[in-house]
Amino acid sequence: MNSSEGPDGLRLDSFLARAGVASRRGAQELIREGRVSVDGTTVTGAGHRVFPGKSDVWVDGREARVLTEYLYLKMHKPRNCLTTVDDPHGRATVMDLLPSDMPRVFPVGRLDFDSSGLLLLTNDGRWAQQVAHPKSAVRRVYRVQVEGCPEAGILRQLREGIRLADGLAAFDAVEILSSAKRDSWLRVVLTEGRHREIRRMMVTVGHPVLAVERISLGKVMLGALKPGEWTPMKRDEIEEFL
Repeated sequence: MNSSEGPDGLRLDSFLARAGVASRRGAQELIREGRVSVDGTTVTGAGHRVFPGKSDVWVDGREARVLTEYLYLKMHKPRNCLTTVDDPHGRATVMDLLPSDMPRVFPVGRLDFDSSGLLLLTNDGRWAQQVAHPKSAVRRVYRVQVEGCPEAGILRQLREGIRLADGLAAFDAVEILSSAKRDSWLRVVLTEGRHREIRRMMVTVGHPVLAVERISLGKVMLGALKPGEWTPMKRDEIEEFL
């Protein structure tokens, strides 16, 4: 039995994750912000116990129910699009690319506003947590366009580690795919996902980033999806993270 379950019900954050409202961490934020009510009363504790099928749970005025069927999607996120369910400032989000009648899903992890490429979406909170958790060390591969052409010593430095404000950061692998007079395309491999890590590292070594495109997560590939397109994931892709 999962530690969040028992005869006394289910933790509220786990319930919301299973209901596809958000990942468990995202659900905890919603609860702290006072956006969740149980049986008509606002609840601010993630450990509050609820009973699927009995408790009346609402988030932002919408009822939340535990799902019996889950959706797993992969999308080619375009540039200048937010990786979030909604934006208070009315900017475009990845949710705008999905049909309005699709059951609620949420993005797994993050992809910067000005970056493009592979993004996963689901309504399975536990699966999403498995994909995004640092302990899973999911291999992320990117195509990165930078100014100039990094020399061998710079590439070695990027593999060995660059000191950033939040500590030492290193690429698991980096190689030059092509180069021209003014810019180059690199293949970068990471197993961690710090905020704007690639951009910060490259500007530190004197080669600012012009474009970032994520092409794979684990064995799940972006493939031929064009910006803005999405498709259901295949069973072997889903099981990659189980």
